Amino acid sequence: MIKFAEEFIRTSPLELNHYIAHRFLRIALILFFIVAFAKEAWSQLPPIIWDNIPKSDLELTPDEQKNSSDAIILCDYGTATYEDVRGEYRLVYFRHTRVKVFRQEGTRWANISISYNKGAGDEITFLKAHAYTLQPDGKISVTETRPDEFFEKASGDGDVTVTFSIPGVFSGSVFEYSYRIVSSDLLNMRSWKFQRVLPVLWSEYRVQLSGIYNHVAVLHNVTDSLRINQKMEGVSDLEAGTIGYARQNDLIRIPVTTGRYVMTNIPAIKEEPFMGPLADYLPEIRFQLYSVTFPGKEPVRFIQAWDDVAVYFLQNQAFGGFISEGRLLNEVLKKIGKLPEKPAEKVEVIYRYVVSYFRWDHRYAILPDKNLQSFLNERSGNSAALNLLLTGLLKQAGLKANPVLISNRSNGKISDKIPLVQQFNNVICWVELASENCFLSALDPDRPFDLPDPDLYNEKGLVLRPGRAQWIDLPSPPPAVRNMVISLRFQTEGTMFGFIIIREKGEFALARKKEIMLTDVAAFSQNLLNNLFYGLQVDSFSYKELNPQKNESSLTVSFSSRAWLNQFTNKNIIYFEALLRNLLFRMNLPPVERKLPFILPYPVEETIVAVIEIPEGYEIESLPDEENISLPDNKASFQMKVSGNEEVAQIKSMLFLRSTFFSPSEYPYLRQFMNMVSAAQSQQIVAVTEEKH
Repeated sequence: MIKFAEEFIRTSPLELNHYIAHRFLRIALILFFIVAFAKEAWSQLPPIIWDNIPKSDLELTPDEQKNSSDAIILCDYGTATYEDVRGEYRLVYFRHTRVKVFRQEGTRWANISISYNKGAGDEITFLKAHAYTLQPDGKISVTETRPDEFFEKASGDGDVTVTFSIPGVFSGSVFEYSYRIVSSDLLNMRSWKFQRVLPVLWSEYRVQLSGIYNHVAVLHNVTDSLRINQKMEGVSDLEAGTIGYARQNDLIRIPVTTGRYVMTNIPAIKEEPFMGPLADYLPEIRFQLYSVTFPGKEPVRFIQAWDDVAVYFLQNQAFGGFISEGRLLNEVLKKIGKLPEKPAEKVEVIYRYVVSYFRWDHRYAILPDKNLQSFLNERSGNSAALNLLLTGLLKQAGLKANPVLISNRSNGKISDKIPLVQQFNNVICWVELASENCFLSALDPDRPFDLPDPDLYNEKGLVLRPGRAQWIDLPSPPPAVRNMVISLRFQTEGTMFGFIIIREKGEFALARKKEIMLTDVAAFSQNLLNNLFYGLQVDSFSYKELNPQKNESSLTVSFSSRAWLNQFTNKNIIYFEALLRNLLFRMNLPPVERKLPFILPYPVEETIVAVIEIPEGYEIESLPDEENISLPDNKASFQMKVSGNEEVAQIKSMLFLRSTFFSPSEYPYLRQFMNMVSAAQSQQIVAVTEEKH
């Protein structure tokens, strides 16, 4: 096991940044020697120069066979360097993007948003944007975005978004923008995504690193067709006195790595419905800090193996303090009161306390933004703070609970090949019970303790135990369940009575609860009935949370119509759909060839029973056809059973989507399946009068 330097282990990454920056302030002078060494590598001209627009770019026309986009990124260029900024050692990022607009619709890409974390000490500088248009006389007009046209909007978590619209952009124009972000986070090098939603002719990232902050580069989704073109290495000679050594005239050799990563002719990634996050598909280069090495001193090692992740986080006071501060945790347990004896019940009581008395600030994080005492006082924090408190309370109560690092679905999948902390964005709690193991997230007070957000079900997570890390498979999300009964009774004088009973569980119940909270039950009930029959009105309704802790609910609506026959021109023939279209589970599946997998957030189980009493004097002429269809491997199935006599018709519809993942090759079959389901559920019952016969 790697022995970590104690003074580093006991600090948070932010504290560590300040520690390094202040203790080794003079080390900023290294930058000048690095730059001097890397002159040959780094002085290669950038792929684009500001305000130097080749006329060929302005005259460029789209190749309709290869590019149907309304715009194209000519070049996306970025750099990352350690620099001396006003006497402080900082990581400085630069980005320069140039775009060619082919059609008027492409002018929308001139609406730009740039985000940075001002709360963590980042700042944006040298932001500028220009547009260039070739005039009929051959001259190039230039439009500059004024300083007062840049707008900043801050959120409560310290993030700031700069938005602006570049003026003077037309079909045929070229626009560009560039900026610098100065970051105080010296340890975490920003990644670079090469592919965009527009085609990219050239994407380049240059990273210049000293041997002090030693990073490993990790390639993500990079194929043979999108590979690194160049990488250069060397050394720099540095006088020892510049960083405080006694033997000032001695030279210290510092390794320098200058990486130049280039990809060309990258097609646009086309967003598709139900595709999952873009991060799962974009080629990207990521960086992981594995050691800090000062000349003549032993390396301070960080993360070189997955077990190192457990050591670093659990021995880091900012993280481990939440689950090891026994005195503070006991004080909280006393406030909760006497706990049940059964472990599962104990878990639920503690979970319910945390989710009820502490507020999530809607930020996902793997490190709390404050220490435990401050969090207990303020009762608000990020996801790491809430879920680590939950973990600590469960452990203090004698349960086997451990923190788990995960990446939310929306953040992208995790690779377990290389210990890359950067890919995680959230912490949850894993509890080992005799009956079953469960993972918990105490962020949403409306959720029961055993129904985490579907966004958390992302294949696997890293359990952090003292001295070791363990990969676990996260469970599949439970199905959203809907059971519905529809009853309709018609009378010859034109009146109609009916009721609907909807019982839901899981995500369906949670969505129903939030929908009703935004409106009211009466308005919601009336919306349910719209377009079913002419002149329907709600007579009574009731909504109940049958078991709030288990997220089950029931909605009952009674309704009637005094003039339902008025919707028919020929009253001798009546026809209607037996199933409520507004309640059926639907998916918009366009007839396209998918390039990416089709991913549902959770499985679906939907059962509907409709009972219809035919008016006296009418008889059934036709009923819907029965159906029994399924997909291979039982990934989905549908049945519709139909029965009836002269007086009553009964239809039972049963839809099961058991799998949440369908490959691109499976998509056509899924689409055909759902089209058949929709057609079957839309079939009508036709009844005629005896006079018609």
